[in-house]
Amino acid sequence: MNLSDELIKQLEQGMYGYNPVVYDLMGKVSQSLTVVGVGLAVFFFWFDFEVQARAFEEAGTTPDAMSYSKLAMKYVMTIIVIMNSGMILNFILWIAIQIIKWETSIIGSAKIDTNFESASGIWGKIISMFAGISSIIAQMIIKVLILLRFIQMYLFRGIAPVILAFFAQKDLRGNAIQFLKRFGGYAFQGAVIILTIAILAALQKSLIIKVDSTGTWLDSFKGVTQGIVQSVVTIVAILGTQKISKDFLER
Repeated sequence: MNLSDELIKQLEQGMYGYNPVVYDLMGKVSQSLTVVGVGLAVFFFWFDFEVQARAFEEAGTTPDAMSYSKLAMKYVMTIIVIMNSGMILNFILWIAIQIIKWETSIIGSAKIDTNFESASGIWGKIISMFAGISSIIAQMIIKVLILLRFIQMYLFRGIAPVILAFFAQKDLRGNAIQFLKRFGGYAFQGAVIILTIAILAALQKSLIIKVDSTGTWLDSFKGVTQGIVQSVVTIVAILGTQKISKDFLER
């Protein structure tokens, strides 16, 4: 597994570059849900207006025009955010892509060697088969994770106008903030994947998991065993990139 040009190109693409058809489809969904988001914002404005008017009435004071204007401005800004939800998400992803490009310019080509020496005999062939399968799985995991990453971001693009309408409501604002944080986690997962591969490749060169010779017939399985362990470590580390990237922003 290595940071091939194809892999880097996928990680450096925005949602449109990865799949224009799905991007446009989610754009249409987002556009239709913008009406719902604006409707929610108007409903929240009416609710807050009533609460504020009742507070003035119960206090026996004259309604404060400044308070009403601040309330209206807050919802005007919320509607602007709703109508530009796609642009906001694309900007977050653009920042993540710039970090990815900066990383690749420094790291260059990092390669995790999952090759191994085949062992002889029936048991050797069986273990070699498992080692080969684990190596294939390790190489496929990263491609699947990139696919899942983009699927999540496309979903977020589609429903963004509705969730971002919660920004104006004090009790619901945390949901909108969490929504943006989670999208940011998926966006920055690409940077974490590149760093993870670079770290694994560097650790492998330092022979961290090298097995010493036992001086027995088991040495014939040494190369295969190291190949399996290397593949398992790679799978676990790559799968953990999603949690790591989300934890950075969701605290």
